[in-house]
Amino acid sequence: MKHRLQLDFNQVAYDKLLELRKKSGLPNNAEVIRQALSIYLFLLENRDTGLRPGLVNKDDQIEAIISLEPRE
Repeated sequence: MKHRLQLDFNQVAYDKLLELRKKSGLPNNAEVIRQALSIYLFLLENRDTGLRPGLVNKDDQIEAIISLEPRE
């Protein structure tokens, strides 16, 4: 089943969407958003189990921890 959404983006958000599409090589904006939602859900589910996502360099050293604190 498909659901059609209409989204309003300001120029900054739209430019980010286009940049993600270009860098990812994905064929359209809908696929960029689908993949972004999947990644975000994965991060949140793992946060809820106590894991913290991070960036690891080629030497397996942690460069940064990504904060996913809930907004109030």
